[in-house]
Amino acid sequence: MHRHLTDEQRKKMKENMAQGEIKKVTEAEITDATFTWGRKLATTIEKKDRLLTNTPFLDSLARAEGVEIISLQTNSPAYATSKSNC
Repeated sequence: MHRHLTDEQRKKMKENMAQGEIKKVTEAEITDATFTWGRKLATTIEKKDRLLTNTPFLDSLARAEGVEIISLQTNSPAYATSKSNC
């Protein structure tokens, strides 16, 4: 006795397969996604702490995003804090 899948079952099966599927992405797509993410973080920082002086905010954002935030200005607290952790 053969059991046939309904259209809904087939659709669900395809969705589940697609979720576990390994997808090929180009280096350009990875780079673009990384720059987009970085710009989003930079915009958030610029809106809330343009001078990079709110260490609790920066630490919280870094933890939430899984990144290390380092200022390129040597006189900012973020630079000093991150520099000492290296």
